[in-house]
Amino acid sequence: MLIRNTENSHEEDNAQMQNDIDNNYVSLVTSFIKEYELALRELANEGLEY
Repeated sequence: MLIRNTENSHEEDNAQMQNDIDNNYVSLVTSFIKEYELALRELANEGLEY
């Protein structure tokens, strides 16, 4: 049975959680940009200026 050092495991868990948060944030921002770009293209196709 592997026993992890408690302090190290907490640091690793915190680092993993922060990494997950960062990845989720990047994914959210990327999705927003793609949707925004799509909306702008639709406006341009309708002949509206943005």
